[in-house]
Amino acid sequence: GVGPSSEYTFCVFCTPVGSYFKSTGKPDDEGSEEADKVTLEKGEALPSKCEIENVALPPPISLRAMKRFHRAAEGMTGGIKASGNYAPCFKASKEVKSAGFNEVLFLDSKFD
Repeated sequence: GVGPSSEYTFCVFCTPVGSYFKSTGKPDDEGSEEADKVTLEKGEALPSKCEIENVALPPPISLRAMKRFHRAAEGMTGGIKASGNYAPCFKASKEVKSAGFNEVLFLDSKFD
């Protein structure tokens, strides 16, 4: 029968892309391509930030947590990719960007 799982796998995928936020600039291009590669063998843990040397990282971004606005209401379609999930974000995004932040950090409406 169907039932809850007794275990799970938490997986994070990281892919190299260009700068997503304009104000962060571009990653430092110094160093060789080989220095920027981190290779993992099957079952090997991802190294912590302090174990990765000579990797050009972009500058941090600034986020503002918002309690007045919610990306999705509790029990609604927030957990899926739906066009209706984007409209509630526009006003909050405009407000935080005009205050100098890169993006909104939406909090869970369940706890507000």
